[in-house]
Amino acid sequence: KTPAIRRVQNICEYLTYSTFRYLNRGTYEKDKLVLKLLIALKIFATAGVLSASDIMVLLRAGAGIDENAIAKLPFAWLDLEVWKNIHELSMKVKFFKDLPANINRSGAIWQTFVECDKPEIAAVPDYQSQLDELPSAIGTFYKLLLVRSLRKDRCLLAVKEFIEAADVVNVNGTEIPALGPRFVEPITDELNDVLASTHYLTPIIFLLSTGADPTEDVNSLARKKKLPAPFVISMGEGQEAPAMRGVSEATSNGTWVLMQCME
Repeated sequence: KTPAIRRVQNICEYLTYSTFRYLNRGTYEKDKLVLKLLIALKIFATAGVLSASDIMVLLRAGAGIDENAIAKLPFAWLDLEVWKNIHELSMKVKFFKDLPANINRSGAIWQTFVECDKPEIAAVPDYQSQLDELPSAIGTFYKLLLVRSLRKDRCLLAVKEFIEAADVVNVNGTEIPALGPRFVEPITDELNDVLASTHYLTPIIFLLSTGADPTEDVNSLARKKKLPAPFVISMGEGQEAPAMRGVSEATSNGTWVLMQCME
């Protein structure tokens, strides 16, 4: 690798992770996996590795297929929704063009795969050796499409497998860092880290779940910074004037204001 290539790789790695951390900080827990998936899809689509058709199959599967336009269900263990998904996948993703025929030919083996506890990590009938020959991220994405089509209840777990495997993307013969294992590791953002990444003119907004209260954390951080206790006010009718006075005083003396119940 030339110094220029290494520099580009380092810049891409830093920007991707720092952007993710910044966005992750303001995202509800239930939406964080979707955020990671969107970042991964954007990177791989921009690199030309994934097509719009690939992504649409992931999002919609066979929802737009007319059941009269496809063959009848070959097995009782398949339902119509899954069968439509199978046909959509075979039509839109060349890698799976023979999927309906393969399932018809090896029904019992495919039934075992579909009904297993963890299809996202199980060997795929007829395709595993081909998947293993692909770059890890692409092979795992194709498996994600398959799991999305056959077992949508395991789709989120397959998404995690894809994000972990999507550590690099090939751009014109050069491997550029993408996501990878550290994007699926648990992240705890300390209040001090949040403060360090902001400007004094930028308010910090806490998106709280039921029962959560950051007041003590804010007070504790103020003590560590050797600042006076923050001015705390619970917003409501008639509290605008006291709140504005508190903000004005804090602006002058460099202290903090904690406004609660801002909704």
